[in-house]
Amino acid sequence: MCENNTEEEKINNETVYHYCSLDTFLRIIKDKLLFLSDPLKMNDADELKYFFKIISDDCFKQLANRAGAPEINKDDVLKKLQTMVNQYVFIASFSIANDILSQWRAYGDDGKGVSIGFNFNSILNHTLDLCRVEYVQEINALDQRFYNGIKCAADQTEQMLDDPVESIKDREKCFIDNFLPDILRFKNKSFEEEKEVRLIYNSNPVYLQYISDCDIIKYPSKPLKHHFRHRQDTIVEYVVVDITNCIREVTIGPKCPLSEDDVKHICREMYGDCILVNKSISSYR
Repeated sequence: MCENNTEEEKINNETVYHYCSLDTFLRIIKDKLLFLSDPLKMNDADELKYFFKIISDDCFKQLANRAGAPEINKDDVLKKLQTMVNQYVFIASFSIANDILSQWRAYGDDGKGVSIGFNFNSILNHTLDLCRVEYVQEINALDQRFYNGIKCAADQTEQMLDDPVESIKDREKCFIDNFLPDILRFKNKSFEEEKEVRLIYNSNPVYLQYISDCDIIKYPSKPLKHHFRHRQDTIVEYVVVDITNCIREVTIGPKCPLSEDDVKHICREMYGDCILVNKSISSYR
């Protein structure tokens, strides 16, 4: 992902929060594992498509030209991305805030669960990235805050494929791969209250091969194994991330019957590390 380095370092070092039920909480601290799933099966029906609704045609054309792929268009990119995301991209959602009433209602078992605070800085690499979701109505070349990041993705394509005889097909593939993390940063403003942060895993072999061939970066981690599970009359693909030493705190939901001492004891016995525990101050019964 291409962001302002200061902003990227800041979010990488922040504690981010995952709202969940007590069952999920126990599974996470016992197994020290986190599931990342297909973003197209998340709660936003416009997932992935939203970026192409808000980016202006002129802005997109400028990016394609910068990448050396002037013939590519938004419809082609969207179709190819949807196919690619189904196979190679997985995310988990968090919030920058540990005590939001709407999050308790939607994801924290109606306030009877917990929010788990993670710091992922020790496990992030170029396949596993953390990004803050941006809630915007439009992206154009004049909006430097957002345009600079996605412009960097286009410039990386040019860097990766600096041979002028590279085929337009190769440039399109590389352009799409570089674009992906930034596309997943944008959501409709109606979700703004969530203050979402996303952990994104990109295992696209085309992307990995390009980077390996160009010696842009060497990946320290092995590809994550893909798993499948049955959920609500369908089969969902996911990957598992080891989050040993990543949990920093736990906030007890406003309707959760557990005390702070209860949760401290559970964490000490099942996770092993000393974890900060506090109680929600939300008034919700």
